[in-house]
This record gives sequence, structure tokens and C-alpha cells, in this order.
Amino acid sequence: MVRATEGQAQPISTDAIDFAVAQATNLDDVEALCYSAEGHTFIAWTVPCAGTCGQTWVYDTKEQLWHQRGTWDETLAIFLRWRVRGLASTSAGLICGDYETGDIYVLDLSLFTENGAMMRWLRRAPYLSAEADIGFLDQVELGVQVGIGTSTGQGVNPTVLARVSRDAGQTWTPAISARLGRMGEYFTRCVWHRLGRVRMDRFVFEISGSDPVPVRFGPGLWLKITQGSGAL
Repeated sequence: MVRATEGQAQPISTDAIDFAVAQATNLDDVEALCYSAEGHTFIAWTVPCAGTCGQTWVYDTKEQLWHQRGTWDETLAIFLRWRVRGLASTSAGLICGDYETGDIYVLDLSLFTENGAMMRWLRRAPYLSAEADIGFLDQVELGVQVGIGTSTGQGVNPTVLARVSRDAGQTWTPAISARLGRMGEYFTRCVWHRLGRVRMDRFVFEISGSDPVPVRFGPGLWLKITQGSGAL
């Protein structure tokens, strides 16, 4: 993907995105939409023939960063392409259409379902090092807003799930949960302990969640690592 600046085309996509799009069996049905929300302008490209069940890549023009959006399929346990097709800004908010059902609904950041279905989020951290150093993950703490549990139902005691890959994302450990804190528990720490031995240039840390609460990250991810030896 490129953007025009003063009449000149400048690449904005990364090598990883270019590679993912290049794997699509057909690009004739690619869809694009653009909208603004919360002071950011987003451009979303949906590639129906990319990946297993389509992919949607989104560029934030303010932050100049990319992310993916998708619809979580509980039965298949995979992300499908984002359901949104077309957006309109109205007095009622951002109105969008569903590509599969034709339903019309509001795109609202304060809601935590997708047309009534569960939403799931997922983030993966970049590699910690380019060196083949060995270490023991004594503790990982996530910088995130806590004490945000709901008053009733799912989300009363919200959690974040963490997985570790020791082989650059090929395989993963079972998910382990850490608490985000019930409503008002503002001193909760989102922490995981004793996550095992890793080689730093192959270590990938992933977090995910599906509780209907706002998840606001910052300022970072803190790790306590004991230096090890040998090879994995």
C-alpha cells in the first residue's frame, strides 16, 4: 500500500503486510473503507481471499501504525475477516453494514460485542533480542488499566490470557490467566510468574481476552529474567 504526499507515492505498508497480501489467491475483490473516530483516521483493507477466511488490515494515519481486525469465530476458534462493509457518519454515530447478514448497526467503542456476538482481542510483543541469549522468565507484568470489572455477569472478575512461544511462534504453551481486577480494585497487578526457559531471539509473548471491559495498555511490559546458559 502507498500514500500520496505532495504528489509523490510513498510506501506505508510493511514487508510483513506486503507478504500477507501477496499470498491472497485473488485481489480483484479487495474492499477498502476510510473513517474517523476519537481523533484518528483509519483506512481498512479487507482481502477476502487472504489467509484461511479472509483478512482485514487497518492503517492509523495519525499514529502511522498498522493492526488487524477480525471477527472471532467461537466454533472454528479462528479470526475471520472483519464483518464491517461500508460506514457512514450520522447524528446517531458511525453506522456500518455487515457483509454477511446485511444487518446495520452502530460502531461504538463503548460496546463489547459484535452485533451481539463475543469479541476477542489479541496482541503479540516483538522479539526481545536479536541475540541467542538464554534466560528464565521469572516474572512478566503487563502495564494495563486495572479495577475495571463489570458489576454483574461476565467481566465481574476480568482476566488476560498469556501464552509463550519458544520457537518464534510455531508452537505455544497453554494459556495462563492473570487478573485485571474487580470494579474498584485499582491496586491489582496483572502478573505472570515462572514462564520457563527461553532463547531471546525466538521468544514471543502473546496476550488475549474476551471479557466485556475496556482494555487500555500502558506504559509497557516489564520482565524479570534470570540469565541462563546452554541452548534450546
